[in-house]
This record gives sequence, structure tokens and C-alpha cells, in this order.
Amino acid sequence: MSISAGFLYVGEHGVYSGGGYTATLNNTLSASLQTLEHLRSNNWLDNRTRAVFMETVLYNPHANLFAVV
Repeated sequence: MSISAGFLYVGEHGVYSGGGYTATLNNTLSASLQTLEHLRSNNWLDNRTRAVFMETVLYNPHANLFAVV
């Protein structure tokens, strides 16, 4: 876990100020599920969690372009 300054997010159900905690998911499904289970079992994710944001960076080597999704 780490704390980040973050950006302002506007969603359907509210505005979420920047900052908060981040967790990095692995590049394999099993390792990512293990991380998510660790977060859930240690009460980082529960029924009081306001929002979860997922971001990824994609790279197209043919066009030499990055996309943040």
C-alpha cells in the first residue's frame, strides 16, 4: 500500500478528491486475484468502500504511442 496525491475524479455518484491509497496489481490473473483477496481479508475493501479506480497504461510499439486507460 502507498499513499498518492492523485487527481480529482468525477463519477456518476459523486466527486472524489485526489489522494488515497494505491495497490498495484500484478500482470498475471492469479497474482492480481491474490492481491485483491489480501485487500479484502485485511478490510481495505469492504461494504463501506466508496470507490475503486483501476488505471492501466497500454503501449503500441508500431505507432510508438502510450494510452492511459
